Amino acid sequence: MELARASVRPPQRLNIDCLSLPLVKLKRSSKMMNSCRTSTGKDWYLFLHGHDYRSALQDFVFLAGPTPLKPWRSHGVWFSREYPFSRPQITDVVHGYSERQLPLNMLVLDYQWHYGPGDVQDVAGCNQPKPGGFYTDCTAGYGGYVWNKKLFPDPLDFTEWLHNDANLSLVLNIHDQCGIDVCQEGYNVSAVAAGIDPASKQPIPCQMTNKTYATSLTAR
Repeated sequence: MELARASVRPPQRLNIDCLSLPLVKLKRSSKMMNSCRTSTGKDWYLFLHGHDYRSALQDFVFLAGPTPLKPWRSHGVWFSREYPFSRPQITDVVHGYSERQLPLNMLVLDYQWHYGPGDVQDVAGCNQPKPGGFYTDCTAGYGGYVWNKKLFPDPLDFTEWLHNDANLSLVLNIHDQCGIDVCQEGYNVSAVAAGIDPASKQPIPCQMTNKTYATSLTAR
């Protein structure tokens, strides 16, 4: 038998019918594969391949899906520096690489790309003097998701230029552990997702294990 599968909901006993289904049969019928599933149970898989590691990996991929591969650019040349670069300065950096015929694939903007404690008054509707941090670094401006319009007046135009004209990938330094304070755009959406009343204006702690909260970070 290539694979034994059991659907378990402790303290119930194992489903013997599911244990008797080898992977070769499961592959033939997705209906059969789902027949052992319960909404509250756990799926257990036992791979019995001996030293045939290739087959074990093939069966694992069948169950879990193919392994995502990193973009090829991530193996290229990165530019990164902790400095509050502006749009014109970044343009000079990119042109400098091009003029010297040096390769460049990834551009990293450190945390200064977004608003910090000294800039929150520029965020519409913000009446909190500091971001609500849960760690010491948060009060130093590491947390945030709002583009600093002083440095990047038109973020969309900047990213389109970077991707389409400069042919570079962009990496933004973020510190999710700082959560989201009332000064951040999209605060109301994330507050609701985290089960917090937006009217309370209390900082939202990072909840990456909460799928609804995590998804709200990109729904801005």
